[in-house]
Amino acid sequence: MKLVLLFLVITFVTSEDWRWNQYYENDPDYENDEVPVQACSNKTQELESKLTLLLSKIEMLEEKIESMANDSQAQQRDIAVLKDLAGKDDFDKVLNSYQPPRLDIQPLGTIVKRVGDTGFLTTCSAIGTPQPEIKWFKDDVEIDPEESDLFQISINVMDSKAAFNVISTLNFIGPGRLGTRKIMATDRGNYTCRFKNEVGQVESTLIFGIEDNPVVHNQH
Repeated sequence: MKLVLLFLVITFVTSEDWRWNQYYENDPDYENDEVPVQACSNKTQELESKLTLLLSKIEMLEEKIESMANDSQAQQRDIAVLKDLAGKDDFDKVLNSYQPPRLDIQPLGTIVKRVGDTGFLTTCSAIGTPQPEIKWFKDDVEIDPEESDLFQISINVMDSKAAFNVISTLNFIGPGRLGTRKIMATDRGNYTCRFKNEVGQVESTLIFGIEDNPVVHNQH
């Protein structure tokens, strides 16, 4: 790495020297083989300044690379120590016991219904460990199944050796609806299912549209 950086410095200085010589060779007022003393001094100071800045940046780059290498080595050492203390099999079990939720089933992107339609529900599920918590939202406002008279929420959990599979259904049913099951104009909106555990969260949103019923005009 240092050889590469040294090559860059040499290339930089050489290119600057070439541009310097070209400048004086193309100068119509320059007829002697000697460069004016003041010009030499100014150019030397300029080169020294640029070279100092370049070397400073090289040192910063080396420190950053060394720091990254040390961090990586430290992480590897920590993992090795944990494996030795807990045993490889137990360590792998602990590592695999933390998985952020990932969607398994998600609602369709957009659905359109008419006022008065019945029997609508939407389902989503996610897999993760520890067991993800599920919440439903309408237009970013949480739907509380204990208080809502427009929706019912069901939750089923399937536990396997690898992870938890949480399945939830939002059912458009409740005593606040006509006939308890009919879609209303106020149902229009965005419905989000959100799964969350200690290591992450994931969500999916359904855009629910309401189609206006056709207006029937009396014909005489």
